[in-house]
Amino acid sequence: MSTAQISVPLDISDVQVLQTQISSRGEFIITLESTLTSARCHRCGRELCQFYGLDKWVTVRHLPILGRPVYLRYRPKRYRCEECDGHPTTTQQLTCIPQIVRTRRPMTDTCCCNWSNATIEDVSLKERLAYDRVLGVLERCIAAEVGLEPVHGLERTGTGRDRV
Repeated sequence: MSTAQISVPLDISDVQVLQTQISSRGEFIITLESTLTSARCHRCGRELCQFYGLDKWVTVRHLPILGRPVYLRYRPKRYRCEECDGHPTTTQQLTCIPQIVRTRRPMTDTCCCNWSNATIEDVSLKERLAYDRVLGVLERCIAAEVGLEPVHGLERTGTGRDRV
């Protein structure tokens, strides 16, 4: 009997999924490949189309699926510039990866949902994130100081006779 499966859109442009697997620790590992066919030279800025090879594997944490951690794995393409001295190579930059790595809003939202009646350690264990990383998310989400300005526009309700 085959295992029931579902399909989940990644909403990541310029890549195709080569493989999906579940690690021995229950993590989803999604292997991607860029569909882009060029890169910009890091020296002269020209568009490069001469493929030179693949760089080392890169693994990036993504949002969880079904409560399991998700990792995107890919090998950036390298292109060679024939115009610059020494014919340097440039590693292709996928537009989606900096958003995933640097924009922590989705990860922040995920962590914040887990903070109800939980400690930093609880969230760290549940999300399989380092304690310091969860602490950093918390510090970015919560203001360091409480504003003590009076709140205007609130009206008193009740007569005060209901106080004990």
